[in-house]
Amino acid sequence: MINTAFLADQTPFAESKIVILPIPYEKTTSYIHGTALAPRAILHASREVEFYDEEADAEVFYKTGIHTLPQIPCNGKTEQILKRIESTAEKHIKKNKFLVSIGGEHTITYPLVKAHSKHFKNLSVLIIDAHADLRSEYQGSPFSHACAAYLIRNIANITLTGIRAYSEAEAQLIKRERINTFPSFRIHRNRKWIDDVLHTLTENVYVSVDLDGIDPSLMPSVGTPVPGGLTWEEATNLLRRVSEKKLIVGMDFVELCPSKYLSYSDFTAAKLIYKAICYVFSGKK
Repeated sequence: MINTAFLADQTPFAESKIVILPIPYEKTTSYIHGTALAPRAILHASREVEFYDEEADAEVFYKTGIHTLPQIPCNGKTEQILKRIESTAEKHIKKNKFLVSIGGEHTITYPLVKAHSKHFKNLSVLIIDAHADLRSEYQGSPFSHACAAYLIRNIANITLTGIRAYSEAEAQLIKRERINTFPSFRIHRNRKWIDDVLHTLTENVYVSVDLDGIDPSLMPSVGTPVPGGLTWEEATNLLRRVSEKKLIVGMDFVELCPSKYLSYSDFTAAKLIYKAICYVFSGKK
């Protein structure tokens, strides 16, 4: 039987500062299917993640406490599911829990940001992604995973990082609305790109990591892999610097498509999540 707790162990809910929320939502996947299986795969792989973090020089798991919540039911109409995600997230934010959500497709970020924006003023959203996700609708749905950033931009200031696959219409929207955007090719050519990202962010930051934002040589098991993504060092350095300079108020990690032939993607995702948690809870903020 697979242990469904993050890191195969968990602190009681009342004693945990961090709660893991599995959201196996998959409605609009357009290429490789399987994101609904991602939360279970990541939780399973997290059993192999060491509690000790070398950068934090501590076992942050024991210092903060991590509790894995029951997964959100993702049956029913899309609008109903999105409201369910929003209300569940808000319930735990009100209890002063730091929410780490595991998807599922990128659509889940929209209700999660809505919930956080009610409690954290002047919120900005840092998105790591291979795709701009700025379509107003895709394949007949305004709630497609390809519309995530388009929806979120109406709630909070957004910064797109690592993108390298988007349409001309999306490029025009970026220019017209002056959306903070850091394409992958510019990141690889600019040593000070993280400083530039930090200048676009407000004090309170929500972080959304579409795992296809990471280069597929490291993270091949995603819905739409695109070459030229962030390296491990680039992604972790970004998360570390943001945690030091800003207040990260919540995070989600989405779009893993587990494969039995590439199971190291599951572990890499689990490791990245724990690394991000360690940065948040051992940083200056």
